[in-house]
Amino acid sequence: MEKSFEPIKYSKDYQLLLFEFLEKCLPESNRVLEIDGRHGFYKDIEHNFKGFWCMFDGGKIIGAVPFHKGKVVSLYILFASVFTAIAFPFSWFAVDYL
Repeated sequence: MEKSFEPIKYSKDYQLLLFEFLEKCLPESNRVLEIDGRHGFYKDIEHNFKGFWCMFDGGKIIGAVPFHKGKVVSLYILFASVFTAIAFPFSWFAVDYL
């Protein structure tokens, strides 16, 4: 199990956890995960992003931030975690990583 509430560099071992997270997170902003369509790039993180970090709570991903070409692509945080003490440090991590 990964450390909770710390940015962890993405590993292929997290792929199913990431898909579960995105299936829960995207609808919170009225979007739907289309892993075999428009979100297919999440199937091959290593080749589609320069960096990809996840934040865990226990064994579940609660935040993710992909980087590409020197910019943050997205910042995903579960709504339940947005106003907690972890959301802001994770956001700052994303900015500092650049």
